[in-house]
Amino acid sequence: MCVGQQRLWVCPTEACALRQQTWALKTGDKYIFLPTPRQVEFFEMQRERRRTLYGGAAGGAKSHSLRWAAYRYCLLIPNCEVLLLRRTYRDLELTHLREMRREAPKIGAKFEQTARKMSFPSTGASIVAGHCEDAEAWEHYLSTEYDLILIDELVTFEEEPALEIFTRARTANVKDGVLEHLGGAKVWAASNPGGSGAAWVRDFFIDKAPDPERYPNYRAESYGFVPAKVDDNPWGDPEYRDNLQELPPLRRRQLLDGDWTVYKGQFFAGFRAQVGSEPWHVREIEVPDGTEWTGGLDWGYNQPGSFGLYAHLGDGHYHRAAELKFQGLNSHEFGSKARELITDTCKTGRLRYIAADPSMWNKTGADRGEPIAETLSKSPYRLPLRKGDNTRGSNGWQICHDLLRTAPDGRPWFSLSPRCRYFLRSVPLLPQDPNDPDDVDTSADDHAADEWRYWAKSRPSPTRKVVRENVQYVHKTEKWGELLERVRSEAVR
Repeated sequence: MCVGQQRLWVCPTEACALRQQTWALKTGDKYIFLPTPRQVEFFEMQRERRRTLYGGAAGGAKSHSLRWAAYRYCLLIPNCEVLLLRRTYRDLELTHLREMRREAPKIGAKFEQTARKMSFPSTGASIVAGHCEDAEAWEHYLSTEYDLILIDELVTFEEEPALEIFTRARTANVKDGVLEHLGGAKVWAASNPGGSGAAWVRDFFIDKAPDPERYPNYRAESYGFVPAKVDDNPWGDPEYRDNLQELPPLRRRQLLDGDWTVYKGQFFAGFRAQVGSEPWHVREIEVPDGTEWTGGLDWGYNQPGSFGLYAHLGDGHYHRAAELKFQGLNSHEFGSKARELITDTCKTGRLRYIAADPSMWNKTGADRGEPIAETLSKSPYRLPLRKGDNTRGSNGWQICHDLLRTAPDGRPWFSLSPRCRYFLRSVPLLPQDPNDPDDVDTSADDHAADEWRYWAKSRPSPTRKVVRENVQYVHKTEKWGELLERVRSEAVR
């Protein structure tokens, strides 16, 4: 629906339309901005979160949302200071600066091209636009506090500089109650999936589970995420979806489906956390009693080590149910933690073996010390270790690729629990080796992947169901001849 001569879409239901009007901008009786329902979701969530990401598929008017929400606050809040960032100056000029020049007269603001600044004479508020092309550029923003920080295409920003810029959303206006409408100093971000920083963005905003060793004080309740869809924008180009369909498969999943699990140069391109709204490789499964288990182990001391436990389901599928990421542990410390994980996970099943890093059988101390594998195989740990196959390249990784494929029953052969955070943070993100596309780049965090490969190359077989119907057991005092005669006589009766 159009309102007057404006290209504004009004919800068909009264409740939805009222929510739109809460975040609208008007001059007199004329609307100059009326958010779409998805934009309203973003505006509502940012009231509840300190840092909010509006991200996903292309074409959802995410950048437009950032600007107009900022305009609204600048018109409401005296002396509101806003910082708007893109990764490069060229990106900034082609998107926000061009639009700000055009939009300033509509909202009674003044745009200064040289300063890249929009001023609001009625409130004394301002929006300063900038970029982070190099260290000198982003460090420039660390000396100032802002009421609101907007970062467009967040995945193009490196993790540490972006997180440090986040901390500059702190202002005295909060203490004075001036930002009551805003709910405190905030960070808003918008982004499509797939940039160089997509992994850390997903960890912080979507999965809300960054590495706890690096970020022990992370607070999930501070972060919000609103998924963007291609069809969110009612004024989008009707041919845009068709154009996205023509992209290569991985890029199509990023920009059309808003899939945050695919990356450029991704080694395990077949990995998908979910398909549509249904869980795929990442799912929670109730492992039946009596299920058999095996494990994988990649040893690490200065570098991370990884230990995973895999359930062999009766239908031929495999499920990684638990893991232990460790670093800086000696053999005895690791043995205690591993035995505890096994006890908690394999409660009613049997752990058949653990396919382990072959280097664990190397002797230490000028070939006189006890190998790590020998220590862990003894009491009190009694880990059933066997040497893993260390083959890499196409012969080593092929079975892992095969496990990601779909079984005849329509489900993937392999799945893992969402609690296996180290696997999820590292394995799907692994890039190809630039010199060998059949191997992963070993400079990346490949420890969980190596452990998975050791396990997969051990040729684990599914649990075999044993049928025990009508099985007769010989009592200690009963002879076989007597048992046979008794069974025959019972059959006659």
